[in-house]
Amino acid sequence: MPNPACQRALNDLVPALPLTGCNSNVPPLDSPGLALQRYLSGRRKSQEERENRPDPVRTLLERVQASPASEIYKAAFQRYKASLPGAVQIPLTLGGPMAVGLGMSSPIEVGLTTLHTYGMPYIPGSAIKGVCRDVAEELAKLPREEEGHVSAEQFLDLIGDQKSAGLCVFYDAWYVPEGDCKPFHRDVVTVHHPDYYRQKNDAWPTDFDDPTPVPFIVVKPKAEFLFAIKPPSSEWAGFVKDLLVHAMTTHGVGGKTNAGYGWFKEPDEGTPPPPPPPPLAWPDVTITLLAQTGEVSCTNPAGPGKATCKRADLKLTEEQAERLKKKKSLSGVTVTVELIGGHHYRITGLSTS
Repeated sequence: MPNPACQRALNDLVPALPLTGCNSNVPPLDSPGLALQRYLSGRRKSQEERENRPDPVRTLLERVQASPASEIYKAAFQRYKASLPGAVQIPLTLGGPMAVGLGMSSPIEVGLTTLHTYGMPYIPGSAIKGVCRDVAEELAKLPREEEGHVSAEQFLDLIGDQKSAGLCVFYDAWYVPEGDCKPFHRDVVTVHHPDYYRQKNDAWPTDFDDPTPVPFIVVKPKAEFLFAIKPPSSEWAGFVKDLLVHAMTTHGVGGKTNAGYGWFKEPDEGTPPPPPPPPLAWPDVTITLLAQTGEVSCTNPAGPGKATCKRADLKLTEEQAERLKKKKSLSGVTVTVELIGGHHYRITGLSTS
């Protein structure tokens, strides 16, 4: 359940301001994390309020997006960075938006994990450890003759399980306050068939349903975070660094990773980037037309992954275009895809299987 609107004392400290447009210079907040958790000056309930009163949710999100890291947070970040003796520190840059803590209680119904004291986004060490454990379990299944193979027992000793804590210490990843120091970004998820999902009636969803956009805050792409892992000994430093980088660049962290959220770029080591990987082929898939957006999508039949593209970008035959228009789907086709990030792909071609 979402939190109610803010308490009156907080409302007096942060008075609601008139909204003059999405691109206006709205004043920032001293603690955007506190505002997301507790501050909302009310909701527009009647049609008259919606016509004559600025949207409090939109105002709040614009002010959060405009809020940079404070000087206090910058000093705290330097203290935190200096308090990690013996830890392997790895700065990584987001390749897409990140949404950690979507299920947290919030007056706007969609939460985000932020530091309680400073209001800046961070990634809990428990979340990082969980992602690394998922990836480690997959790596442990590699054949033993593979170079650099680590057994499942060694992974268990390093990361731990429900019986033991593990030998590696996973610290929280803090936002690196550099550049414009504004880590937040507004996003939206649109429920196209709300009555169907609420099971208000037995009718099937149609293209005539009224979509419901739900705005929320994410961490914007290109924001940088400082990761830190303390290995049991210096001999394991290189391995745990490679494990974390592999986990964050291939799996991602937080919610909506299948939609391209939460994945990080490979760190820049000063070497030329590798050539792009060859296109992947997904045989015998069904592509579905999303009439509201004009996009087509399909899922990987062999594992996690979703691919999308604009319908106009596909070179369809007249027969395929007519079938897609009538049935809203094409089955039994082979698509070529390229990786965008995480488990999100772009459809680059289509052929009949």
